[in-house]
Amino acid sequence: MTREQVESGLKRDAGALDLRQQDLRRVDLSGLDLSRANLSGADLRAADLRRANLRGADLSGAQMFEADLEEADLEGANLEGTDVRGVLRRARLRGVRGTGCDLQTANLENATLQQALLDAAKIKDARLKGADLREASLRGATLNGSDLTGAVLRGARLAKADFTRAKLVGADLTTADLSGANFFLADLSGADLSHADLASSSLFLAKLPGAKLASANLRGARLRGADLTGAHLEGAVMPDGSVHA
Repeated sequence: MTREQVESGLKRDAGALDLRQQDLRRVDLSGLDLSRANLSGADLRAADLRRANLRGADLSGAQMFEADLEEADLEGANLEGTDVRGVLRRARLRGVRGTGCDLQTANLENATLQQALLDAAKIKDARLKGADLREASLRGATLNGSDLTGAVLRGARLAKADFTRAKLVGADLTTADLSGANFFLADLSGADLSHADLASSSLFLAKLPGAKLASANLRGARLRGADLTGAHLEGAVMPDGSVHA
């Protein structure tokens, strides 16, 4: 399918465009209004979707490996079961639904993912520098080796997420639910974890110098080998249930 055919369909159909199972590999769809389009199962590998409007689009099961979605608007889109390993710099994914989607190695720098539903998503080795994940749900997500430097995860639901070797330097994790999360060898230097729930989490060999843990819940957390040099622990509930002075 070509860009011209897609544009023709947009002119012809007053409602949402039906592009289910279509072969759109390497097609230039940049800047097109594909809001509410049905792209379920479509092959969008290496497609150019820069600045495209994909609000409310159904992309479930689509193949988007190496697609360029820079500055694309995917607010409220359905990405469940989708392979989205491409470029999503400055993309807007607020409220996106992507349970179990594949974002491994994706470039999500400065992307907006507020209130996104990404439970059990595969986000290994992804670039999330400066990404906005406020109140997003990533329960059980795999974020091994991902770079979340300066990311905002305030109020995010991250229970049992895997942050092995992840970089969270200066990240904002205030009030986040991190219960049961794995931070083995993760770098949380200077991160703000104030009022975060870290109950039963694993911080084995994690780097936390200068981290803010004021009033955080660390009950049952495993801190063996963790570097807490200069960390702020005022009012934090410690692993044994005592409250840090």
